[in-house]
Amino acid sequence: MAVPAGTQTSISITTNLREDLSKIVYALEPDETPVLSKAKKVTAKKHQTDWLTDGLRAAKVNAKVEGDDIAATARTPRPRLNNMIQIFADPVRLSDTAEKGATAEGKKQFAIELAKELKAHKLDIELAFFANNAKVTGDGATVANELAGLPAWIATNTVAGATGVDPTGDGTDARTDGTLTDFTEANLKTVMQDMWTAGSMATTVYLPADLQTGASAFTGNAPRREMKDAGKVNSYIDVYITDFSSKKGVEFIPHRHMRASDVIITDDETIRVGTYIPTKQEKLGKTGLSNAVLISTQLTLIVGNEKKLGGVFDRQAAA
Repeated sequence: MAVPAGTQTSISITTNLREDLSKIVYALEPDETPVLSKAKKVTAKKHQTDWLTDGLRAAKVNAKVEGDDIAATARTPRPRLNNMIQIFADPVRLSDTAEKGATAEGKKQFAIELAKELKAHKLDIELAFFANNAKVTGDGATVANELAGLPAWIATNTVAGATGVDPTGDGTDARTDGTLTDFTEANLKTVMQDMWTAGSMATTVYLPADLQTGASAFTGNAPRREMKDAGKVNSYIDVYITDFSSKKGVEFIPHRHMRASDVIITDDETIRVGTYIPTKQEKLGKTGLSNAVLISTQLTLIVGNEKKLGGVFDRQAAA
């Protein structure tokens, strides 16, 4: 039907109508930071954090003749490892005019922007933990310190694609990516068995979205999909139990900020966050018609013993 002549509509009088702006702001806030949240916190005392790693010798047949003069076994110093303190910093600056204005949800604009940036700041830290990045020692002028992320530490318990090369395992070099291949349950079991053989017990598996979906299809030795409540079906995996996990199993955590081809398995006891300067907010000096606050954190990732970590690398979801 046609609109009768001379009829005013909402479209024809848009300049006369008040805007309809909801007081609810729908923000995408992927602020999950499991490693930063779960890892034990320790105090770092300088720009480079060092620690010692250790392990037991291999078991051997041990039987001596009565009264024998036992020769001492040669001892070697414990390896000393380190990672660099990385400075994370984000300024929030608003003009006096913008800061004074009313917002849709009735909050101060500066408070809104500051809260958002604090969340994003934590995401930057979590991203660094999962980056395939070798540590960088800054020069105090133009080159910044950078911490080595988890992929640069994992060298012993790995499954990788063809042409993939494991790093040294001390954070000094990144891993070399190989040819992508499908992610399978056998990959995961192999790495968890290797971790157990090395003296560890896996507790957490971090996966990107596509590989988490693939893991949910793992069959194990029995179906895992079951009715939880009337009308609800559990079609995902969040706890996984194998011969080489505790009876509580390992926790599966889908992670937004890791590389799409990595699966990282941890014994959470070996990961620490070394904090040199905790997250703080500082008002910067006012030089004009604006105000600024600097958010900053100085910390590093401590990997007590890389043999307590594992990784399945160069993976893709099965077609």
